[in-house]
Amino acid sequence: MRAKFINEIKQDKSSGLSAIGIGKEATRKTIIKWLDDHMIKFYTINEDLSIDTFESIDLSLYEMDELPEFIQFGKVRGSFSISECNLKRLRGCPKEVTEAFRCGMGNNLNNLEGGPSIVGAAYSCSHNSLTSLKGAPEIIHGVFQCNNNNLTSLEYGPKIVDMSYICNSNKLTTLLGVPTILTSLVAFNNNLTNLKYLPKKISRKLDIRDNNIVISPELEEHIEKKLRLQMVSYGMFQHT
Repeated sequence: MRAKFINEIKQDKSSGLSAIGIGKEATRKTIIKWLDDHMIKFYTINEDLSIDTFESIDLSLYEMDELPEFIQFGKVRGSFSISECNLKRLRGCPKEVTEAFRCGMGNNLNNLEGGPSIVGAAYSCSHNSLTSLKGAPEIIHGVFQCNNNNLTSLEYGPKIVDMSYICNSNKLTTLLGVPTILTSLVAFNNNLTNLKYLPKKISRKLDIRDNNIVISPELEEHIEKKLRLQMVSYGMFQHT
């Protein structure tokens, strides 16, 4: 079946963007110009003026607080990168990305609202100003990176992460919100005082250096034997 590009419109009655006041056809032309200016070539503009693409999109280094109000990506077949833009909001970002989503490094996001709800591979939102993971997808089919932010908890974060969960260098006082099964958990350089919400299963690596955790012999046994990790980085633990 032939894919529809640029001038073909897929019928979709879940309209939302069509009422921004300058007329649907004029808006559509504005969208096409913006896509051309950003070298995005393979796409469909839907009836509701959202944009599905058939290629990876890289909007990194474009200076903006958020995407223009007339831009709303739908499904991106590939990866979507929007790093180093001084971005403050994810409004307009795709609803679904079949590969990786990257909004980390050089942005000023406080939360992840407006970002994709479906991500096929890794999700990176590191090196922002995040105080909440609100808006994160429930499932990440890859690595989740939220390190180097201002998070005090992992509440509202993904419930399932297929690979590593990297949350070091935040202000975490609790592991509340971390998934129950992980490949690796990297949580060094935080303000953790206990491991109450430690995942039930970590198959490879646990790194909790540079925290304020008081560890009992029982907890140490749980970490080293019951989890059966390949690698544990304790750092400066206080033993009871």
